[in-house]
Amino acid sequence: MLFMTYLSGGNPPLFMDFRKVWEPWEVERLAADLNISLPDDVWVKKGFVDGDNSGSASFNWAALPNTNPSEIMKQISFPIADKHYFPGGGNSVTFVSPGGIEGTAGRLAYSSLTNMFSLIWDEAETVEMPKKFSEAVCNTSTPTWPHTFITPKHASMHEYKHYAPANHLHMTWGLKTNRLQYWMDLSNVLSVTPWEQMETGREGVDRPIPLLYLLNGGEDNSKIKRAGKM
Repeated sequence: MLFMTYLSGGNPPLFMDFRKVWEPWEVERLAADLNISLPDDVWVKKGFVDGDNSGSASFNWAALPNTNPSEIMKQISFPIADKHYFPGGGNSVTFVSPGGIEGTAGRLAYSSLTNMFSLIWDEAETVEMPKKFSEAVCNTSTPTWPHTFITPKHASMHEYKHYAPANHLHMTWGLKTNRLQYWMDLSNVLSVTPWEQMETGREGVDRPIPLLYLLNGGEDNSKIKRAGKM
């Protein structure tokens, strides 16, 4: 998935397990169990994804973009997590990403029916939650691993549960949507965005729909036909 880093101009990658999708009702239930009040934020209304994986995310994701390296390292710890699983004494990289990092999240999928790759993707943003709530979410999986909480821009949590491919997710900040779409055109990769709230042909965001696609029954049909001629 380093192509996302290259397309962004070298911005740091985030690799994470697609650990759990939290729907709004689950957020409310956990808050009630913790006896805390919830803020009026998008992750409360829409839900979020808890992404975590040990040591697989760039340290940059422990802070906001363009943060000084010395300040980034202040947000990271290396506790002993599992002596038998991790080499070098069992230490793990631990941090929780801050909110407000905007980017593109997704993952490639492969179909043997067409012998083609598809990219399931959406624009997304990291979210920040009260410390008590954040710690409780981290403790539902592996608390010593890096955690990044994200909310997709268009996909509902119901859609994310069904259509985002398990079990990993990648994210890169500063990756422009139209640049990603041009890459999929040139690479003949199918663009999969089955999100009800996502519009197509957004001026200034999406690349213009190629005439080739309009003449051949749409983007997917055109790419499948092109793959058959390769």
